[in-house]
Amino acid sequence: MTAPVCFIARADRGDRVRAVRLLGDRLDQSWQGDDSDVSGGPARIAEWVSGALKDRSERRIGLMCVDVEGGFVSWQRAHAGGARLVETLVRASEGESLVGVGATSEAESGATGIVPLESASGSGATVQALLSGGDGHEAEGADDPARGAGHRLAVMALRDATVRLTLDELDRRSIDVEVVTTLWHALCLAWDPSGPTRESRQLATRVVAESRGIIAIVLIDPSGRLVWSWSEDAALLAAGTAALPRRDDGPAVTEPLVGRVAAEWLAWVGQIGKTPGRVLIIGPRSLGEHGGLDGPGIGGALTRSWPHTSVDLALVDDPIGETLDRLSAFRATGICPPEDPGRAAVDLSHRPGRAHRSMYRWLGLILVIGAVILGMVAWTLSRSADRTRQAAAEFKAQIRTVYEPFELEPASGFIAVENLRQFAQQQRETLRPAADLTPAPPILAELETMMLVLPDYFAAGLELRSVVMNSIRAEIVVAAPQNEMFFQLWESLATIGGSALRWSQPSLQNQGRTSASESSLIEARLVGAWERP
Repeated sequence: MTAPVCFIARADRGDRVRAVRLLGDRLDQSWQGDDSDVSGGPARIAEWVSGALKDRSERRIGLMCVDVEGGFVSWQRAHAGGARLVETLVRASEGESLVGVGATSEAESGATGIVPLESASGSGATVQALLSGGDGHEAEGADDPARGAGHRLAVMALRDATVRLTLDELDRRSIDVEVVTTLWHALCLAWDPSGPTRESRQLATRVVAESRGIIAIVLIDPSGRLVWSWSEDAALLAAGTAALPRRDDGPAVTEPLVGRVAAEWLAWVGQIGKTPGRVLIIGPRSLGEHGGLDGPGIGGALTRSWPHTSVDLALVDDPIGETLDRLSAFRATGICPPEDPGRAAVDLSHRPGRAHRSMYRWLGLILVIGAVILGMVAWTLSRSADRTRQAAAEFKAQIRTVYEPFELEPASGFIAVENLRQFAQQQRETLRPAADLTPAPPILAELETMMLVLPDYFAAGLELRSVVMNSIRAEIVVAAPQNEMFFQLWESLATIGGSALRWSQPSLQNQGRTSASESSLIEARLVGAWERP
């Protein structure tokens, strides 16, 4: 990778950083912590890293590898809610649910060596499920007793308060960390033959076993512990640690320790239903100097405790340094995506930093601008509402001026219509015309009545020549091919209800053709007289 690798070595169950190491292109520097300084450690680490990177072209860390001190991996029964529900249950139980579901003893649960996770329910611990439902641990069958313990999820719990504080201090100094992973993940990425590193592929060509199945990677740390990981396609399946017994002059690997590790592996096989077909041991060249087993002795003891498995041995000067050096030539996001729980510490890799704060600031600015715009819109609407209320008041005042001459109260809807109807009726009674005045004849009404009758005869050939209607009389001149049609029209007009005219019988005026192109028509005149009341 273009950016260096940073290793965080911890102590006191992960609550204190004892050393920091930077490895990269032409870079290998270390920082040793102070046992008495716990609270100020993250700031001092960030300051040291900033000084170590000051001469480089870019101030960032490609991969931060966290020591597994203060962490453990155990199993948890899968649930229908998936990995996130499992992580929530582990946090709610403060890590106690990880001690083998339904186990009757510590040996059966595989819980030996577990470090108490006092802060699992708070922000001081990372909890993530390593296996998903697609790995043979279907959540829908997890509660089925017939399927037994083979359907469990491997869950990693890591106390990481100091790591989070260190990431915050680095972020304040504008030092970005691309991916955060653990030593367990790093062993899988660096030493699995199916992994992405060049050295792991070269190792696969030199060893006896070439299987691309599950591989168990065992690292002997000279500081006095054994760290192991199960890897499948460079993804972490299961992991654990064990303290090395101490002899007079230092830690040593003994055969009983190898037997305990094999017993723990057997418990894992019973839980996740998978077993490694190959074991790779990475240790210092000084193995066996303190009275313990040397490299071949460890391989023989492991073969006796875990038969039918090929064992490979790699002795190096610095096991952890060699592991990190294998990853330093690759881009971190390419070999261990931060979203993959089998290759990175997801929560730590997505720790909020400057980019998130900048996003929140811009979002806050957008919200402020939006609030100002909404305030202006609200002010405009308020002004419009004031103008509307003023217009409504003026309209009411105009209505009142209309009603005042008639001594009526303003009203609306049905009440206004009813009031106006009553007022009109009162006015009609008050302004009734004198009895000696002759009312005008209903000319328009008679025209409407006549128009109701005439169209029925137009279709039969009747032609309307003229209509005269005044206050004295009414006269209609029509033409038809037959005399009977005149008398039918006269009867219709004389017998229609509501008419104020008294029609006389039709009188014929002329008969014959009016032109060469017309047929013979008969013209008649009907005269009506007004009936006076």
